[in-house]
Amino acid sequence: GQNAFMLMGDAEAESEDLILENIQANVVKVGHHGSLTSSTDRLVSKINPQYAIISCGAKNPYGHPISWVVDRWKEVGANVYRTDLHGNIVVESDGLDCTVTTQKFA
Repeated sequence: GQNAFMLMGDAEAESEDLILENIQANVVKVGHHGSLTSSTDRLVSKINPQYAIISCGAKNPYGHPISWVVDRWKEVGANVYRTDLHGNIVVESDGLDCTVTTQKFA
C-alpha cells in the first residue's frame, strides 16, 4: 500500500532524534500522550502526517496533551484526534487512502 503508520508509544525527544533520518507517515500516534517531552519541531515537520492521534484520559492529572504539542501537529496540517475529546478512534486504510471514524463514550 501507499500508507504508512507510525506508533510512537512513550517515545520522548531523545528517541525521536534517533528515528529522524528517513521517515514519513500518513498517520502518527503521538508519543507519550502529547506530553511536553515529545513531538519535537524536527520530528513533527519531518513526518508531516495527515492525521495525528493522541491517546489521553479526560482531565488527567498530567495535563496531557500539552496545548502547544497539539498546536504543533495542527501547524503542519495534521487533523488531530484525541481520545479524551473524541472517544474511540479508528483509522482504516485501503492501501491508498485513510479514513478516521470516532465513537464518543456513553
